[in-house]
Amino acid sequence: MFRHLMARSGEPFESVVEGHSMEGGIPAGARVLIRERTDDEPRVGQVVAFLANGRIMVHRVIHVGHSREGPFAITHGDGNWVCDPPIGITRVAGVVEQYRTGAQWTAIGPARTSLPRRALGWPVFALLRAAMWMHPSVADRLARGLSRARMAVRALRYHRSPTRDPLQ
Repeated sequence: MFRHLMARSGEPFESVVEGHSMEGGIPAGARVLIRERTDDEPRVGQVVAFLANGRIMVHRVIHVGHSREGPFAITHGDGNWVCDPPIGITRVAGVVEQYRTGAQWTAIGPARTSLPRRALGWPVFALLRAAMWMHPSVADRLARGLSRARMAVRALRYHRSPTRDPLQ
């Protein structure tokens, strides 16, 4: 539905990035400009907007492939440790090429992910790609389980550290 609304207006759509999942590429609180995707998109390296769990998500495409159920993309927030569950290409509503935190729009550069995040993220990504060959629902369950585990570890870290603000 989100994509259909964008296609109907033909105009780029502005949204605010909440959270830190794209830190490194897009600062938290920045406004992003989302334009409707073309048929030859998304491509690896692009930052895209898609609907997930009733929210507009903005993450970078790290893989585009085909499964038994059609073309899919695997996305990853530049500030996240693990990638997202695979999504069908039809769920990608638009492409994000610029953001702003003040008055001026800034182009989104390439991903700047730390070596430890890449070292953990690559095996998870490879596992998800392999699971997609079995069945998309297997990859989806695997990715959601890994995401829940990551969130549980994050929650433990916040509960143990009295100096850390859990709202950051």
